[in-house]
Amino acid sequence: KLAHMTVGYYDSLPRQLVTPQTQINRAMALVREGTALNAVGNIDVGSQNLVDAQAVFEKLHAAGDHGEAVVYGLALALHEQGKGVIGGARGRGTAVQLQQAADLLRPLVYGANPSRRVGLLYADDLNYLSHTQPGTKGVDTCEEARKVLAGIGALDLSDLNATSSYADTADSEARSLLALGRVDEAQKLEQQVYDLAEKVLAQRPNDLHSLLNRELAAGLLSQLASRRHDDATAIDYARRATQAGADWVRFDPSNMEAWWNWTAVLRGTADQQFNRGEVAAAIATMHSLFALEQDKRLPSSLGPQIWYQWLGLAHMQADAGDAAGAAQSMKSFARDTAQFTAQLAAEDPKRELLAMADKPIVGANLQLLEGEPKVALASATAVVAHVEPIKVPADNT
Repeated sequence: KLAHMTVGYYDSLPRQLVTPQTQINRAMALVREGTALNAVGNIDVGSQNLVDAQAVFEKLHAAGDHGEAVVYGLALALHEQGKGVIGGARGRGTAVQLQQAADLLRPLVYGANPSRRVGLLYADDLNYLSHTQPGTKGVDTCEEARKVLAGIGALDLSDLNATSSYADTADSEARSLLALGRVDEAQKLEQQVYDLAEKVLAQRPNDLHSLLNRELAAGLLSQLASRRHDDATAIDYARRATQAGADWVRFDPSNMEAWWNWTAVLRGTADQQFNRGEVAAAIATMHSLFALEQDKRLPSSLGPQIWYQWLGLAHMQADAGDAAGAAQSMKSFARDTAQFTAQLAAEDPKRELLAMADKPIVGANLQLLEGEPKVALASATAVVAHVEPIKVPADNT
């Protein structure tokens, strides 16, 4: 609302008062409004605001204004669009936009007397970018971001925003390390994430970024404990992650990312329960996840963010012999997938890849679990026939 009022103010200025500075201010307000609209699920308008802001900054930049205000604004517009490529971040975007933002900011970050805001945005952008990079490249990108943040005051807590960004980036790096099989390194780094989140929250209990970090760290520490067959620790951290998810939503109920992360930790808990043989408990946890769709605090539908979770519940139900429940979950999967694809850009290949979500074809795994291997094979083969011809750009992670 505040950003919208700001845009309206600059739109109402008489022509003689429109200057490069007022254009910068208006474009920044468009970025803020677009980011907020994406966060509450208004993707069409939010994405257009970001595109419009980018156009203003690009025009100023092309005209020769390479000052920090224009470079920062252009990088921010690109970053806020690009981060939509990551799961849970509402919006549309590509890894290319994240890379463009980093390329714009890098000369400022490593130049003389870089400003704090430039360093923070550069590090946050690298954090998102790392999720689009393979293997050790993602780890290296996080390492660079952490060094920049440490230089701002992240580790001595002299800048709590930098500390929160550092912990978020360290969580991303830990996940990359885990994917590479470097479990001990991931464990050490993720414990640091949790400890830093607690330290920030001790000073700022409503620090939204650190509420996210505590949730992420507790969830991954629970997974790591489960890998070591340390059930007691895994259950304890799963409980902390679930509570952290509820806390973040309580402090920021209009933020759809908070809701998505809460559902993610609930799914992690359900998977652990299922792996321990607690099938009924796992199914109950999944039902509690989907019950959030009815929560009156939601600013928009949760379906576009949890569409894929229905597959997990359907598989659990099929494993437990509940064919009717699994079939109903698959109908819900098709419904929420339709909501998800409706938000995607027209040229996004995910539209075509998910075009069969309302067909029985996606139930091949369920058919196999239900003892129909020949039918399952036919369904899976049909999926391959549908997917193989679809062209996906090589840079589309």
